[in-house]
Amino acid sequence: MLPAVICLCIAEVASRLSYQNKIPNGNNVDHPCQLNVTWQGVGHLVKEGGGERNPFGLDFYANIIVKNEVWNTTLCQMDSDGDGMTNGYELGDPNCEWEAEKGKTPTRITNITHPGMCDPFNAPECHEANINFTISCTPNPFNCNATQDSGVVNYTFSIPPMTPVPAKETTYMCMVFDFPPGQDLHLIAFEPAIDNANVMHHMTIMGCMPGQTIPPDDVGIPHECGMGASSSCQIVLGVWSLGFPGHCLPEEAGIRIGPTKYIQGAIQLHWTNPLLSNSIVDGSGMKLYFTPNLRPNDAGVFITGQNYLKIPSGLESHEEEGECPADCTNQFFTGNIQVFSALNHMHYLGSEMKVELHRNGAKIADITDDPLYVYDSPQLHELSPAIEVMPGDSITTKCTYKSTSRSETTLYGQSTFDEMCFGLLYYYPVANIAGAWTCISFKGISQCEINSGNVDGCNIFDFFNFGNPVSKDRYDTVIQKCPLFRPVHMIAWLRRCP
Repeated sequence: MLPAVICLCIAEVASRLSYQNKIPNGNNVDHPCQLNVTWQGVGHLVKEGGGERNPFGLDFYANIIVKNEVWNTTLCQMDSDGDGMTNGYELGDPNCEWEAEKGKTPTRITNITHPGMCDPFNAPECHEANINFTISCTPNPFNCNATQDSGVVNYTFSIPPMTPVPAKETTYMCMVFDFPPGQDLHLIAFEPAIDNANVMHHMTIMGCMPGQTIPPDDVGIPHECGMGASSSCQIVLGVWSLGFPGHCLPEEAGIRIGPTKYIQGAIQLHWTNPLLSNSIVDGSGMKLYFTPNLRPNDAGVFITGQNYLKIPSGLESHEEEGECPADCTNQFFTGNIQVFSALNHMHYLGSEMKVELHRNGAKIADITDDPLYVYDSPQLHELSPAIEVMPGDSITTKCTYKSTSRSETTLYGQSTFDEMCFGLLYYYPVANIAGAWTCISFKGISQCEINSGNVDGCNIFDFFNFGNPVSKDRYDTVIQKCPLFRPVHMIAWLRRCP
């Protein structure tokens, strides 16, 4: 199993440091039109790496990874991007003499051009060759004028420097922290504070439930976790992923922090370590901006999507759908809400995604629409004017995947190489959604059905009540018949009401 996992990781994450080291000047390839910026994912269409490979990435994979080779004359003398310069010339090794294992310095270490991108990038003869690249010729810094307003303060909440990254493909690391004490504040913006970009996949800031204070001995201590930092800290306040500069909330809204709301929060880091290295460390976090000048509306995050994904391998297109039906919005909403921004979230198989708003059986708006979804270049949809969602509306989340790179079925999961299908909707007023901050389907079962415990006349809570002899017997049968990590063939037999 492990070799298959490693091959899959290599195919999709060639921007990692270990792969940069397999080619001359792998960490020193210039961005085609931004000064002092390097193209970290040399084998990929986006500079951060991940996702689709460019022509050099395809040649690198076929000649180095598949054959378990090192930098060689074959790859060096290719002209992957068809611009008349060999890969070796572009990477500073024109005579194909560089050998990684001997620590030799390439012939040239400056003016390193991209071997997978036709140069000059904007030349007419290169237009067709470069058409698939995700390129911005202007830097993408975090711009939020409100962070300069009078009274605004910022705090960086990060895990301690030099925190070891476990030698595992996927790790979720969490840490609880105290928000600034004293009066209520509004969180108005956040941006990443990245320490080790080679392992970062995404980060989430969560609020801890009021009235459920985390003990002081557990605050500021990183610990491995799941999708939530703890049972008390699961309310999503903000999310960052690769390529996303940060989020600036509109002037009419902020997320309330303080004595009347959240006095503690948690940060969750998703690390990816495909080579299972035991020598990686990180100290990343998020920089949060607060104002004491409270804005007119308290904002929140509402999450829609699908928790059951089953994506067959080898397909150009496969769609999964999650529904937050009218019954659920009638139950969860106490009034209308205004969605002012939204973000789609899938992993590397994701190719297209949208979140639709329906009213009285008819679609009235696309809350998000990413016809070309690229995980490493997420698009924050700023909605002006905001989109109004009413009790009785339904919200449909549609996720499309391209699985031609996979040889096995891909399921929902927490790993970078599993998949997800979530829409994150930023809205106000937060008080108009009561008792729920997610509306996520499981297959065709809505979250409000699951919350009620009654699905098609079956009490699903009884299935997990081991005080019930029938439920206990069924649980014991599954454990007996299905050894750990093997398919659960007995499920078909058990698909009856308890």
